[in-house]
Amino acid sequence: MKKILVALFAGIFLLSCSSINISTSSIKNSLSKRFDGEQNFYIFKAETKVTKVFIENRKLNIEVELKLKKLEKPIVALIETELKYNLPKLYATNAYIKSVSNVEYEKIVKELFNIIAKTVLFNKEILDVREKINPDKVKDIYVGEKAIVVEFK
Repeated sequence: MKKILVALFAGIFLLSCSSINISTSSIKNSLSKRFDGEQNFYIFKAETKVTKVFIENRKLNIEVELKLKKLEKPIVALIETELKYNLPKLYATNAYIKSVSNVEYEKIVKELFNIIAKTVLFNKEILDVREKINPDKVKDIYVGEKAIVVEFK
């Protein structure tokens, strides 16, 4: 009897929830599937790797390593982007390079990463929501204070 009551109250609680969070690790996994590996950019080939994804100031921050053959250490860029939900997928918009490390000519490399960010991220799919949630029940998805929030109808 106790189990039935607990299950009943848990079901009522879950039905009353109006929003849940999408973990940044699931976004990182989705990005890694799409972008890790060798990439052909306009004037060079490089290997890219998504190393970290986190939320800061209501924006999605993506740390990307760019490994060029002639450099010992990879160049690391921190890209800040906004998200847009377009049923049933989540897309990156307004990609901005916050910082670049492990480089001598930061200004030039920052411009280079702007090209890369636009090629790899701008208006590209970040996450297919159908993998985790029924998109028919989703009202909106946005970046909250500390997480990506899914708001239900």
